[in-house]
Amino acid sequence: MAGKRSFYSDDEGQTTPGLNQPIPKELEAAESPSFKTTQFVEGKLIQTNSYVTKYSKQARQYLVNKLDIFDSELANLKSASKNEWECLKSKYNELVVEPVLPNSLFALTAALSGSILVNRRGLFTRFVTPLGFGIAGFAYFMPLSFKNVSGYCNDVTEKYAPQVVQVKEETKSVVDTAVQKINTLEKCAETGLVETVKTVRETLIDVFDEKK
Repeated sequence: MAGKRSFYSDDEGQTTPGLNQPIPKELEAAESPSFKTTQFVEGKLIQTNSYVTKYSKQARQYLVNKLDIFDSELANLKSASKNEWECLKSKYNELVVEPVLPNSLFALTAALSGSILVNRRGLFTRFVTPLGFGIAGFAYFMPLSFKNVSGYCNDVTEKYAPQVVQVKEETKSVVDTAVQKINTLEKCAETGLVETVKTVRETLIDVFDEKK
């Protein structure tokens, strides 16, 4: 039987790890897949898991992005709140002219007085009377502020509820027409009364003249 042919002079006795002899532990550890990595940090050997490092980094980036979005939204909210507060202060200074104290206390006293006057009346009367007294006190003690607030309320009503303004105008027209009719009837009654008195007077004069 023919022997094994040799192509190289050093083929004899050559071994291949994993093929004709066991793989050394050092080589097996180097070539086998591993999820652990080691690195030196400040002179210390740190062993980490690549998957843990990867997903913890992704989680950290996700959290940082969400925190950035939250900070941005919070800054926008603060800016919007500050602008709204400045607008509110500006509108308040524009509407309220007279000193709030003690004029507002006088208006509040008027409202409480109205509540005391009707404390034994019906629910509707107890609701409307203090409100009317308070508005009257506000108009009397703070006339400029009352005028500004009334104008502002009318502007807001015209902008957001034009149908209310229409009903208000129709009601005002009806009331004005009724007042004009009442004034006309009053003038007619006064004129008729004067004519009646004049006629009666002339009649009495004629009667007394005939008796003489």
